[in-house]
Amino acid sequence: MILEIDAGNSRIKWRLVPGTEADDSELLADVADDEEALFTQLANLSGIEAVRLSCVRGAESIEAVKAWAAEALGLAVQVATVTRSCAGVRNQYEELSRLGVDRWLAIIAAYNRAQSACVIVDAGTAITVDVLAKDGEHQGGYILPGRRLMARAIEDNTRIRLLEEPKPSTALGHGTEAAVCNGIYASQIALLQSVIADTLTASGRLKLFLAGGDAVVLSELLGSSEEYESEIVSDLVLDGLALVCTEDSNR
Repeated sequence: MILEIDAGNSRIKWRLVPGTEADDSELLADVADDEEALFTQLANLSGIEAVRLSCVRGAESIEAVKAWAAEALGLAVQVATVTRSCAGVRNQYEELSRLGVDRWLAIIAAYNRAQSACVIVDAGTAITVDVLAKDGEHQGGYILPGRRLMARAIEDNTRIRLLEEPKPSTALGHGTEAAVCNGIYASQIALLQSVIADTLTASGRLKLFLAGGDAVVLSELLGSSEEYESEIVSDLVLDGLALVCTEDSNR
C-alpha cells in the first residue's frame, strides 16, 4: 500500500491506496490539523510500502514526515517538487520554486484527467486560478484573496461590521452585508467568466475543475453551460502526487 500526504497550509490530507497502478481506489483517508495529529492517525496502519508527500507547510514539516517515516516504517519519503515539465504538462514559470507544489500537482492531475484545455480553480483561504492550453502548456494563473479574506479586509480597514452572512448571490445588495458579500462573489464570478471565455476563444473547448471550500458555491453561481463541462473535485493534489512520483521513479 502507498501512503499519500497533502500537507496544506491549514490542514493535512492523507489517503492510503493500493500499490499497483492498475488499482487507484482509495482504501482509507482522513484529515489532520497538524503533524502530531497526522502521526497519531497513522500509528496503527500496516502494510505501507511507500510514502509520497506534497508539502507547502515548510521545511520543518517535510523533515518531520521524513523522520516519522524512517522511524515508524523504515521508509524514505518521495517528496514532490515543481519541475519544468511532467506528465504532459509544461511549466512556464520563470522561477520554478515560486509555483506552489500543490498548484503544480493539481494542474497535472487536471490535465491528465481532461486531456484538453483546463481551468483549475481552488477556492479556499486564497483563490488560485490556473489555465492550461489543450497541448498541456501552462498559460499562467491568478492568486487572489478568498471570500473570507476579502470580507475581513473590509472590516479591518473600514467602520463596516458584517453582522450576518447572506445567501450567496451576485445581485446588487440592498443592505450592507449583501452589498459586501455579493460584491465579493460578483468579482470572483466575473474573473472566472472572463478566464473561461478567453480560454474557450483560444482552445475551442475546456474542462473547468473547482476545488476548495467555496467550490460548490462558485459552481452554483456560475451556473451550467453548454460551452464547457465543469466538475467539483477534492483530491487533485493527491492525484497529481501519484502522477509526479510515478514519473520520477521511472526516470
